[in-house]
Amino acid sequence: REDGAWRDGAPVADGLYLRALCTGLDEVLDVYRSMILSAERAILDDPTLPLTYLVSRTADFELLLPALLRLADEVQASRLHGCKLLDLVAQHACSGVPVVRSCVQRILARCFMVLYAQVSAWALYGMLSDPHAEFCVRPVPSKHADRAEGEGRPAGYAEDQNYVLHAEMKPSVLSASVAEKLLLCGVAMRVIM
Repeated sequence: REDGAWRDGAPVADGLYLRALCTGLDEVLDVYRSMILSAERAILDDPTLPLTYLVSRTADFELLLPALLRLADEVQASRLHGCKLLDLVAQHACSGVPVVRSCVQRILARCFMVLYAQVSAWALYGMLSDPHAEFCVRPVPSKHADRAEGEGRPAGYAEDQNYVLHAEMKPSVLSASVAEKLLLCGVAMRVIM
């Protein structure tokens, strides 16, 4: 929601994955909005159009909109954050209804864009692009962080900073061994760079 709160008034944890989910939902709903506008124009241009015209134009959305509402309600109820949103959206993408499956897969693709960006930044450049603590790789606070801050570096940064795999944030599309290799690649790139 734009006001930063769920329907029950609880604050929404900001994050890249939630923004991607909302962007994907908005893109899917743009198709619905444009269909409604074109149907409205057609009805205004020809008031004798039968009701079946409107029913046929909205048939796919009769199945899609409740599925999207279930997805949004489950996101709200579970309060999932970060990579774990991928798993929830992927579950909803396994629908047997083709229109629902294709639309939720479009939303899932938006969410995967965030994961791909984080994985490539970490594995290729050793950069942790995670402003909302959503990625499965996390820095371990260094005992030298205070000294590094005094040397003009950002707080919490140190040359010998360690990183760990945060298992709760690992999406199911990454196996444990791939996640470990991802962690190793990023750490190695930090040493090389």
